[in-house]
Amino acid sequence: MNLCNYGCGLAIRYQLKNGKWCCGKRIQSCPAIRKKTSESIKGVKKGPHSEETKKKISDAKTGVKTGPHSEEHKKKISEAKTGVKTGPHSEETKKKISEGNKGKKGKNKLTIEKINKRYPLFSKIETMRYNEDGDIQVHCKNHDCDNSKEKGGWFTPTSRQLYERRMQIEFIDGNGGSHFYCSQHCKDTCIIFNQRSDPLKENILPYTQPELDELRRQVVWRDENICQYCGEEGNTVHHTRPVKLEPFLALDAVYAITVCKDCHIKYGHKKGTICSTGNLAAQTCNPESQKFLNQKKEDK
Repeated sequence: MNLCNYGCGLAIRYQLKNGKWCCGKRIQSCPAIRKKTSESIKGVKKGPHSEETKKKISDAKTGVKTGPHSEEHKKKISEAKTGVKTGPHSEETKKKISEGNKGKKGKNKLTIEKINKRYPLFSKIETMRYNEDGDIQVHCKNHDCDNSKEKGGWFTPTSRQLYERRMQIEFIDGNGGSHFYCSQHCKDTCIIFNQRSDPLKENILPYTQPELDELRRQVVWRDENICQYCGEEGNTVHHTRPVKLEPFLALDAVYAITVCKDCHIKYGHKKGTICSTGNLAAQTCNPESQKFLNQKKEDK
């Protein structure tokens, strides 16, 4: 059994960004690290200030006015604000602001080009375009909606929607969800809304998530953190027989290899193959495998 690299004596469960293995998702959750932190802060005074410290604070504040403003001060503030408009903008001002912002994208504004560069997997799954005002548009996930890909429609998502969808696709803890919906009605009438991937939520699987995590750790250890495509460092596990299509082989290390993130996208899910991201996203489950699993559930 492999033990935590930080000396707590517990079994490893997660690989951290620095390449080390730990018993918890974060280094701070390791008992050994918590103990070191506790010892390092011993002797640090907590609680109320001493009388001496209180006196120093009091002396430092001498002459500093606290509490409500005086009438004279309020008058000065009022005079300084004279002519400064507060409250909602007028229609004329709104129009000027709108015209001034047209065509501006700003250095920090998210663009399709930036998304394609930073989030390649997200870009392969989601189709995007700009509207006349330069805003990013996407398809609604509900296939019955006029804004869906099936009907050739588009809508403008909020920045939060774009962020959540990217998180669920790109990051290791994501579940592939947070699909784009243009309205609450589309969410309520879509069979996969609020589900991880498979609309047949009651389907059972021949493996558990902890078992899958353990396989990933063993495969990375076996391949010595080396990508089997390019030979560079890698810590991602690719199933050569897709788990979604052949769940019975999910725990077979023979069909799992260590790859780097770039090669996982470039070779593991190459466009035009059965393992392509688009093809797998369109699948719900291997029909024959699911039929067998459901039969086992009935027999129990």
